[in-house]
Amino acid sequence: MLFVGKAQEKAPVFRTQRRKNPNSGASHVWSHRSTAMMNQLHSMVLYRDVGPFFVKFCSCPPYKAKLCMNGPEYAKLRLDW
Repeated sequence: MLFVGKAQEKAPVFRTQRRKNPNSGASHVWSHRSTAMMNQLHSMVLYRDVGPFFVKFCSCPPYKAKLCMNGPEYAKLRLDW
């Protein structure tokens, strides 16, 4: 592992909002998608079989993860075998 870091980036989240029924005036909870600044954890890894890649995790629900690899580097390592 070469690098571990933390950054705040925009991420999709679910938020709740209190709304009122226009007819009866009763309030209820409404859920909708939005974006928010969330902590993102980054890990940069150098692995000899696939080359350099990084993994990005979101620290709050819905806990999204992203794996990014360098395609040309991976192909080069495969051709060297």
